[in-house]
Amino acid sequence: MSSAYLYYEYIILFICILFYSTFFSASYSIKESWNDYQNKDIASSMTFLGVVICFELLVSYLDMNSQCKTGIPGMTILYVILVWVLLMGGIQIFMLSNPGIKSAFSDVIGYFVIYGKSNKILSQLLTPLPKSQSEKKHKVDIYLSEILGDKGLFINSMVPGNFDKMWETLDGRSNPILYNDPGVKQELLNCVVIRDRIGECCWYAWTGILCISILSLHANTITCPLSQADIQQNAATYAATDIASSAEAYVAD
Repeated sequence: MSSAYLYYEYIILFICILFYSTFFSASYSIKESWNDYQNKDIASSMTFLGVVICFELLVSYLDMNSQCKTGIPGMTILYVILVWVLLMGGIQIFMLSNPGIKSAFSDVIGYFVIYGKSNKILSQLLTPLPKSQSEKKHKVDIYLSEILGDKGLFINSMVPGNFDKMWETLDGRSNPILYNDPGVKQELLNCVVIRDRIGECCWYAWTGILCISILSLHANTITCPLSQADIQQNAATYAATDIASSAEAYVAD
């Protein structure tokens, strides 16, 4: 693959990821259910994957077409399509079935992005835990106190799918005015969604770079079909070489 087309593929990949993470990703409102958000999220991510794959296939086709003036082998085109569809589609299916893999990036890069805002919200929200009334409740309060004491651990344990459940653990252990404020809850939910989205986009970027690397290596091994003029020229070259070899052998004898 030529350096120019390789450069274009990387640009397209990162521009599409940037637009997906900022403009086209589904927003999550506290007024809607998790299932409604998930349906929107799946639709937006599948649209994103379709756009990325189409653009990347177009660039790959133009690159191969510039190398093979007589046409591109059918198996080569099929190989390019399979690499993009299987790898990018596969990582999407894997993230849907195993959302926890996003934490590989979201717990570090994602948390770094939302660190300031999320810590500010939690600092204002949390208040000292009340005295426990039973031994069982006392143990639960100690556990929650340890988690809530490290706000990074608490925010990293929150994902869009369990946000409502994690929010309920703050009931009675936080400022009641802020806890019952929909705006505060929405701000924290936005932080959780952004953190989760960054983890998802990092996987897309990693998988896209892998696809481009594989196809770049494959592009250097493409055998282009020969035109009729090339076949005749090769035949004439072979015949001339064969006559020269025969003449040298005759002279040597």
